[in-house]
Amino acid sequence: MTVGPEDQWRIDNARHVRVWRLQFQRYTRWSESWDHDHCAACWATFAELDEPDVQHAGYATREDYPKGARYDWVCVKCFNDLREEMGWKAVIPPPAIEFAVSAKSPSDVDRLRAALAQLTADSLFPAELDRESERTIVRGMQEADLDVIADRLKHKQDIGIDADVTVPRVLYYETITHSAEADYAHKKVFASGSGEFARVKIRFEPLPRGFGFEFESGIPVGSVPEACIPGVKKGLVDALKVGAFSGHPVIDLKATLVDAAYHDSDSSPRAFEMAARGAAEEGIRKGGPVLLEPVITVTVVVSLHDDLGAVLDDLAKRGAKITERSAHRGADVIKAKVALASMLGYSRSLISLSEGRAACDVEFSHYAPAILPGNDPRFRPAMGMHP
Repeated sequence: MTVGPEDQWRIDNARHVRVWRLQFQRYTRWSESWDHDHCAACWATFAELDEPDVQHAGYATREDYPKGARYDWVCVKCFNDLREEMGWKAVIPPPAIEFAVSAKSPSDVDRLRAALAQLTADSLFPAELDRESERTIVRGMQEADLDVIADRLKHKQDIGIDADVTVPRVLYYETITHSAEADYAHKKVFASGSGEFARVKIRFEPLPRGFGFEFESGIPVGSVPEACIPGVKKGLVDALKVGAFSGHPVIDLKATLVDAAYHDSDSSPRAFEMAARGAAEEGIRKGGPVLLEPVITVTVVVSLHDDLGAVLDDLAKRGAKITERSAHRGADVIKAKVALASMLGYSRSLISLSEGRAACDVEFSHYAPAILPGNDPRFRPAMGMHP
């Protein structure tokens, strides 16, 4: 990017924080206690940008990440304009929830897909077509994200498509808890006498939440043909789509190729791809795999004190951990952390429980190792199985 006078002042404003990684969060008008209401680069308040429901970007200092002790925020425009100059890197957590949508009428199929592409164009997770089921998959970070899209799809005047929408499904992931190495050789001999051969030794290391997957080749240049290295990465990426522990995608780990061997005639990118897949399965099993589930922060405002006990009891039954209790303008305010899976449909349940005298705000918090008691019938049986 060529920096002109109109951009230099924004860069100077943003330079006071040493950026390490960048994390996307959602800005909402609802919270009166929001501490980061303006862009650290251009100083425009997010409300002035007239886009309070789109994703904005926050970045943390190296010393504080991933504890989140200090965050500053930049708007999407400044992030896109300045990330090359400032060296910002995006860290986007994987989606936490999804539903599938299909048109009831064959004549609406193309119009439905176009509408969903439009509705999710500014989302972190654009709608995707599932070729196997021919349904469109819509993903988000919280149930409200999907509710908004479903409502607009049904009621917006210029769309108004009659569609089947599945029940939202919480997404689970795997990760590893400690470093591990895997040494795997792929050997195959065909009837013609030719064969396939590749051997890889890969070190797997856990990364902080939200860092996704990183690959690095640590072998000297020329140890194996350069064309084979992309085959290693492709094999790893494909293997991590279905984890060896529970069948869920594997996230937040780094894979380093530390050694490799090849055959002059039998080695190829495909052979190294197959070797990398075998190494990934072995490495994940050795790395202490755990199942991760999405955790949300829920803020409940109870206007009538007599309803407080029932609300607290209901949160306790859902496994919520209360993090803060306060009073605001005569109402009781409760903040809690809880697994997303136990809170599906909570806003409607809360209205029924309090007869409309309580309201809640929910936002994604983080992914955490799932607790797997054998006596919880609500959703645990599906946690260890890939649907």
